[in-house]
Amino acid sequence: MNIETDSNDTKTLNDAFGSKGTKMNSISFSHPYAESIIDRAKELMSESDAGRALIRAQELKKAPIHVLKGDGESGYNPQSKVIYVPISGKKDRLDAKTFILFVKAFRALEQEYMGLETPDPSMDVIKYAGILHAKNVDSIIYACKVVCEMQSSKVFSNLLDAIETFGYIELYKGYESKATFDELYDIYSKG
Repeated sequence: MNIETDSNDTKTLNDAFGSKGTKMNSISFSHPYAESIIDRAKELMSESDAGRALIRAQELKKAPIHVLKGDGESGYNPQSKVIYVPISGKKDRLDAKTFILFVKAFRALEQEYMGLETPDPSMDVIKYAGILHAKNVDSIIYACKVVCEMQSSKVFSNLLDAIETFGYIELYKGYESKATFDELYDIYSKG
């Protein structure tokens, strides 16, 4: 295919790849209620010592928080240094499940600066998977820690329900009973 064009040639790259190229207006993936959702998440996190530590880390590192329309897992992108949390575009406020996603994403930021970095995908697949699972277990345990510290909060029962909905209730119980990281990892791997 010849991609060079002149004024007489109607074929362009845009024609070859459809009309959804760079000439169209970009679609916004930002959540319309992002600001209020972020504010509420930080307000709730500040009810626990562990949550306040996460907020301090985010503010110290000046990591922007992007709330995106969509579903999926939250996280931290070390290349762009951005915390991202996907939320259904239909939600107009923070719910308990989304709060857990916020805690996990903030913890992912903290992990990078503690030395538990995102592994290189070109490394041995077993080692790569092991690091990713260790990071995930750590962020889940940290979410359990925040929720446990919020037992006197009026939203605690909702948070505990969210922990159960995610399938983390056994990890929560293990955390609460002071299980070691290895014991918690075993609970996670049996998941």
